[in-house]
Amino acid sequence: MYLDIEIKKGTKSSIRGLFERCISLGLKPKKMKFFFKRYLEFEVKEGNQEKIEYVKEKANEYVNSMMNKEEDEDLN
Repeated sequence: MYLDIEIKKGTKSSIRGLFERCISLGLKPKKMKFFFKRYLEFEVKEGNQEKIEYVKEKANEYVNSMMNKEEDEDLN
């Protein structure tokens, strides 16, 4: 909810900072998907190609870390 208000009224830098905090929380995959999707939608609308690629890269890093975590759990 706070994110929606910030998107409507905030500056691009404050919105990006909020998204960065959200994606660094390490929430469950379903919630993280929501935040990455919203972040990407914001950058498609307000950002440039470099920012869009940045969000995609961060999402890929998250997915890879989750896959590595699952592999580590399978080995134990």
